Amino acid sequence: MQVLKEEVRNQILKSAERQFLKNGFLDAKTRDIAKEAKISVSNLYLYYENKEMLFYAIADPIFNHFMTDLNKFLDHADRQSDLNENIGLGIGKLISGCKDEFILISEKSKGTKYESFRSTLTTELTQHIADQLRDDLNEKAILARVFANSLMVGITLLAESCENEDDLNECLQSFVNYHAEGIRQFVKN
Repeated sequence: MQVLKEEVRNQILKSAERQFLKNGFLDAKTRDIAKEAKISVSNLYLYYENKEMLFYAIADPIFNHFMTDLNKFLDHADRQSDLNENIGLGIGKLISGCKDEFILISEKSKGTKYESFRSTLTTELTQHIADQLRDDLNEKAILARVFANSLMVGITLLAESCENEDDLNECLQSFVNYHAEGIRQFVKN
């Protein structure tokens, strides 16, 4: 019986993450992952039963991290004076320092149980925004969904486009300021 080595496992995970980011789950090839990890395909299968299990070894902790942080972020009421800061800090914590992981699970997971991750985030944000909107608004639920969707699309585009963390943080804060100023007129006092 062959002894599995943690160093090899880690190299497989790093190689797989790069391949999944580059090609997405559906188009990533185990032979490319193995080649990049400098192991044989048969050796890769000693560590991970199939490509799906390999993807989940990477994605499960990412999903748990994002959902935990999202729930912490959504566990507050926005006051108009704090709107930009609250959203900016929350989004920054979710994305900053782990933009590749965010992109992997939100944009590269088609064909897995996580392919609806971005939709899940949008649904959670929609509920939070709806709770913050004034009760006298017509079509409050639709407005909340549009606001949440536009926020998620913008965040995703920034995560995919910004090369480094400083640029990403600066762009996220600018986008959040823009978004918060637009939504401010609809938020309860």
